[in-house]
Amino acid sequence: MQGLAPVVVLTASIGMAYYGLAGLLNTTHLVISSGELSVRHRPMPWFGVRGIPTDCIEQLRCTEHFIPFSTGSTTTYRLYALRTDGRKCNLLSGVRDSDQARFMESEIEKHLGIGDG
Repeated sequence: MQGLAPVVVLTASIGMAYYGLAGLLNTTHLVISSGELSVRHRPMPWFGVRGIPTDCIEQLRCTEHFIPFSTGSTTTYRLYALRTDGRKCNLLSGVRDSDQARFMESEIEKHLGIGDG
């Protein structure tokens, strides 16, 4: 069991380093092509990459998310896709500017021909 401890520590260290680098280097792209809205993270591969067929998207929503701290709180915004089957899919989290989040919602809805409902 003692021989396993360094492997666990090394694996955790590599995972934390990758997480930190991805957070610093990656940008998120919302791409609409071939009838699909997808979320991609570049340049480092990241989990959570997903695609939603555009004909399954009923509406987009931008919501506030409050993050409490011991000295106060901060507000970020999330962009969700409401699907025709009733499910809600998170597209983006942690957007710090409400105008930017609402702009993305509006532009995607405009591109997909979805009215703001």
